[in-house]
Amino acid sequence: MIDSIKALPEGDERNRHFKALVNDRARPLADRIKLLVDGIQGGALPMRALHEAALPLIETEAGTNATAVECMLYSGWVGHQTEPDYLKTLLPWARRLVALAPGNVAVYTRGAMLSLSAQSYEDALMFGLACTSTGHKQDAIVRCASMLARGDDALTLTADGIGCVLPLSTQTTQMVEAALTHCSGQFTEMEELAYLKSRLPEGLRIGEVGGLVGNHSAFFLRFLKAGSLRVIDGDPRAIPLLQRCLSANNPDGASATSLELSWVVGPGAADSGANPPRQTVDALFPEPVDFFKIDADGGEIELLDGAQRSIAEHRPIVMIEVRPSTAKPVDDWFVARGYRAEKRIDRSSHMNVIYTPA
Repeated sequence: MIDSIKALPEGDERNRHFKALVNDRARPLADRIKLLVDGIQGGALPMRALHEAALPLIETEAGTNATAVECMLYSGWVGHQTEPDYLKTLLPWARRLVALAPGNVAVYTRGAMLSLSAQSYEDALMFGLACTSTGHKQDAIVRCASMLARGDDALTLTADGIGCVLPLSTQTTQMVEAALTHCSGQFTEMEELAYLKSRLPEGLRIGEVGGLVGNHSAFFLRFLKAGSLRVIDGDPRAIPLLQRCLSANNPDGASATSLELSWVVGPGAADSGANPPRQTVDALFPEPVDFFKIDADGGEIELLDGAQRSIAEHRPIVMIEVRPSTAKPVDDWFVARGYRAEKRIDRSSHMNVIYTPA
């Protein structure tokens, strides 16, 4: 059925037709749930239209279908990260869904993440405690919600006797995921960080593209004792968090640190007058770099095309996140420049690859 929806022009007509099909009781319930899930996962309609179509179905007929309920909560969380008011309208519905799908830890977890994004920490705490009541430990949700509710927006992670201070924020999906990982007492991508610690010497000049809340930045400062660390991020919401992170984890100024707000793009898209600016790696890193950590959210090839001087002249080690669609093009790009993939760490939705000069 989803193909017939996609064949319609985008807009009100497609939205109305989808809603009618999802709520047509003459059709088997299983078929309508499949259409709903396919619509959510396939991006056939705007998230708001999907929710409006699904709400009657979920509440009146499919409340105990865990897949449909979880998909709706997840899509609400992902689809409206930049619309706090809309997230808050979903919270009463999320509370009702707890009763419709009792004992479903996935539903409780999605509800907690939605609540954290909406800065409704009381709801997040309720969902976290509901998870715990099922026998599943969700201490991270409870800890995160409790800390933020009392205005405590930073925590310290300690490993090998070294403490890293990390800010807590729930402004984006990635920040929520990082906050929950940190509240569980772990760094994100710890396998990658442990490998880098065993592989790289101290005192390197490090460039980081995509800093988020500073998980990697803190590790580079405290564990790798970076000689210098320059962090670039294109999200204005991340900059204050990264400023706090760099300051807290470099209190004696032993590492030279700098931070800049900019989207990192290829040469053809560069525009230093844009807001935020759009600049290439070569423009942002005029000085030599020994190690790059790159997270470009799918724009890897364009970014690399704007890093050709930095790669060719200084031959840094590079850790780059790739998607299934960009993994081979990125690999070909590095191989063509005399690099080899030293380490690949697969994380299902993406992979981190460490390239070294051959």
